[in-house]
Amino acid sequence: MSEIITKGYLIARNDYQMFDEIITFINEFGNKFVCLAQGTKKIESHNARHMQLGNYCEFQFFLARNEDKVSKLMKINALEKVEWPNFRQSLITLNSLTEQLVYPNVNNYKFYVKMRPYAIDKTFNDAKAELIVLRNYCKLTGIDLHVNDCVICHNHHIKTISFQKHGLLCGQCFDQLGGHEFSLEFSKLVYHLFKDEYGKMDKYEDHYIPLITHLKQYITDNNGTYFARKKKRVI
Repeated sequence: MSEIITKGYLIARNDYQMFDEIITFINEFGNKFVCLAQGTKKIESHNARHMQLGNYCEFQFFLARNEDKVSKLMKINALEKVEWPNFRQSLITLNSLTEQLVYPNVNNYKFYVKMRPYAIDKTFNDAKAELIVLRNYCKLTGIDLHVNDCVICHNHHIKTISFQKHGLLCGQCFDQLGGHEFSLEFSKLVYHLFKDEYGKMDKYEDHYIPLITHLKQYITDNNGTYFARKKKRVI
């Protein structure tokens, strides 16, 4: 094993045996590391005090040289802490999505850095923050919805959104294709979200939660992403 010191964000903690944890973090080069953190469930653990999910930390660890071994955390020092407690669903979703990104890429790190302020700001609507995270994850992974006009005939008189057809539909195309009809207000929220017009989303706030549900299913259907079990939302 070789000793490594790097900086990045803590994105996952999982229990392991009685007093240990398996942690995951991403560094500035987009590399993800999985380490055994020994003794961090003990009350007197110094490392545990720095292990709030979303913290920007310096990690000192022994890097395993083969896949049969696990890297071992030596020391973690939080350089920028997330306010505790923080159970925002947007942060949970951001961490889960980042953890599932397979290939090392600096854009993965940039995605996390860009989305983290929305996810940790307790004054920002949690559901809106989660929608923004989901939208930018779509952008990162190449998933898109056509919202400029009707995805079939390019008519600008829009009636609804179709996740099956990957975009907005006009009345004529919807009548021909059928399917579930979402309200015009719901479709307008999708439009503003995918045009990155976040400031125009607020008057459609009643549709935030339904859109989160449908957008997560849309992402899962397109690339198999798994979403963690939903926690009680804190607005």
